[in-house]
Amino acid sequence: MGLDDFFHLDEIQYASRISQCSNIELKKREIEKMRVFLAGSCTFGSSLGAAGFTGGLSLITCAYGTRRMNVAMRKLNIIQAELGRRNIALHTLTARDKIIAAMSGLVSLGVGATVDVSLSGVEANDAVSTGGDVSIQTGEYRLHDLLHDHG
Repeated sequence: MGLDDFFHLDEIQYASRISQCSNIELKKREIEKMRVFLAGSCTFGSSLGAAGFTGGLSLITCAYGTRRMNVAMRKLNIIQAELGRRNIALHTLTARDKIIAAMSGLVSLGVGATVDVSLSGVEANDAVSTGGDVSIQTGEYRLHDLLHDHG
């Protein structure tokens, strides 16, 4: 999914591009879009579930997953319509498809948890000093001290 398609999918242009694909390429794209849709739903679910633990930061990936699901489903519908016109059987989900999507969702959950852990030691009054230096307290050390310790 390109960046242009992520923000704005021109379905007529996409259908035109898809109609020029070979049967094999079309089947590959169908499977890919099914997996992207499932991965997006895993991303959505894991990000939504982690929202309480991350102070809402994981909702960013939740929104991303939702948009991925929407675009993937719209593309999948176009691809499956083209497969129907060519009288080619549609792909049925396999265990492999589901495992790939679940692993993608777990990676998304891991990213959300990492963001939470890395920001958990930051306090608002420690974030910026009046002199303009950034001073983030992480455990026993201050980032400012680590950066300026030349010894």
